[in-house]
Amino acid sequence: MRSSFRHFPYLMLLPLPLLLLYRAERQETPQLFERRLAPGVVYVQEITPPPNGPLVCHVLRVNLQEKGVFVRSEIGRDVVLTDEPEQGRETVGDLAVRHKALAAVNTDFFPFTGDPLGIAIRDGELLSEGMPNRAAMGITAQGRILFDTLLPIGTLFPARGVYRALDGINRVPGKNEIVALTPSYGQRLFAPEKSVFVPLSGVDLPVRAGQEHRGTAGIPQDADPNMQILPGQVVLVGEGSGAQWIREHIRGGDTVRFRFDFVTNPLNGNNARGEFSSRAESLRGRAVRSVWSDVVQAAGGGPWLIRDGSIAIDGEAQGFNRETFVLRRHPRTAAGVTEAGELLLVVVDGRQSFSRGMSLPELAEYMKKLGAVQAINLDGGGSSTLFARGMYLNGPSDGLPRPVSNALLIFADKPEETIPSAVNDAIVFQAGESVRLTLPDAQAQDAMTLWGTLEGRGFVDQRGALTSTRAGAGTVVAWRNGSRRTYPYQVLPLQPATLRASWIPVANNPPDRSGVAVVVLDRFGNPVPGQEVRLQVSGGAADRIQLTTDSRGRAQAEIVWELESMERSVRVTSGSLPPVSLTPKRM
Repeated sequence: MRSSFRHFPYLMLLPLPLLLLYRAERQETPQLFERRLAPGVVYVQEITPPPNGPLVCHVLRVNLQEKGVFVRSEIGRDVVLTDEPEQGRETVGDLAVRHKALAAVNTDFFPFTGDPLGIAIRDGELLSEGMPNRAAMGITAQGRILFDTLLPIGTLFPARGVYRALDGINRVPGKNEIVALTPSYGQRLFAPEKSVFVPLSGVDLPVRAGQEHRGTAGIPQDADPNMQILPGQVVLVGEGSGAQWIREHIRGGDTVRFRFDFVTNPLNGNNARGEFSSRAESLRGRAVRSVWSDVVQAAGGGPWLIRDGSIAIDGEAQGFNRETFVLRRHPRTAAGVTEAGELLLVVVDGRQSFSRGMSLPELAEYMKKLGAVQAINLDGGGSSTLFARGMYLNGPSDGLPRPVSNALLIFADKPEETIPSAVNDAIVFQAGESVRLTLPDAQAQDAMTLWGTLEGRGFVDQRGALTSTRAGAGTVVAWRNGSRRTYPYQVLPLQPATLRASWIPVANNPPDRSGVAVVVLDRFGNPVPGQEVRLQVSGGAADRIQLTTDSRGRAQAEIVWELESMERSVRVTSGSLPPVSLTPKRM
């Protein structure tokens, strides 16, 4: 036990490396911890020890018929794309705090921008049309929860000539496409080179599924990626043949109409995405009765887990790899609905010592056990996040919450918060260890106390046992009846386990010089600072042969080679770690 713990008489360092071994007291029966977050919103943490685990599952049960309870499908930064480094993405916790939500979970997949791949509807506004082979969840204004696979049918009606496909909304156009951009897309076009745009003014916004919209066209012109999208305006952007169509069929002052409809799109066999375009074309321009026109919140995901009460995983049909995605265990997020209409939101921790994750067959079985009659998978891996009452309840597998494109926010009546009381001395422990925390009164472990972490670094169970394999600083939060207590902590790396070395460029890249970068990591991949490293150079000389790793576990040196030497190499050593040898390419 570390000397710093003498300031914490109510803390105990657990001797076992796995939190779950302690928590289950070597029993195989899963342990359930239930916390009532608000009327109509219940959180359940389920911990399964080995041999069936270790596994940690988090469940939100949301009754949308309870007074004051509702959900909102929100996108990061409230727009699709931004010029920020995260390109419109945002952590689930930041989204929830900004919007003063009770709780939030991540939803759709994304291409590391703020553009969700599936359908997205926020307060009735269509933000993203989605993919035709991916499952989605929708919620009506009355709180009815729907699941379906939808085929989007966008149609553009010019004042002259025939209609054509409107390929998407609020995304960068692909080859030969035309898309519609609204103010919810962002402040500027981000348009590709040689595309053409035409603004439509006077459009009755927001754009809604199954509803025709019209506007007065400006003059089509070459698109400027920095052009601003004005409030109340829709901009059509065309690329390739789409750009040519705009120039040929739209004139300044024309009245242009457009709409987005959706039809149920059952998958037969193992259809690839490209096969859906012909069906959409056969329906475009006809009197299609659009489904989900009454949906006010929607988010995409996939694949299906449960349909009409039966397990029905169609991962390959929705474009997911069977071996690496469907059958392999990962952190997961899922959504479902019970027979009684209760919304189920599930997050499963994975890729960590305290929880192994789930395959999709395991996730489907779990959703069925919870009572789901319809359920779909959502984005998982490092995106899987559950945030409630100002804290992260799960342990994100990246070590910190990942910025995501969108999330489902849960709102409900909340008691007023008191000023948090903080413990000033930091808890210090090593990666992989577990620490037991208690509140200084007898109420610490009752069913009213909710435990979590402020930054999403590490994991604390609902009896206050904290574990983390990621080095760095964090904060544990204990919430009870509107009051909260915080515990700062510091996780230290373990002994060095891995030595890595690589070539790096030097200024002007002269032929007689090379740079060497070294990193030392512990067995969890944490950088180890203050580690001594030695270089042995053949055919040259290093500016330093004795290095010390910095706070990031890194060090570097520059090598000056002897031009006449035919053998050049560097051997990197650090204590008892296996050495690394590097041989540069000759110029």
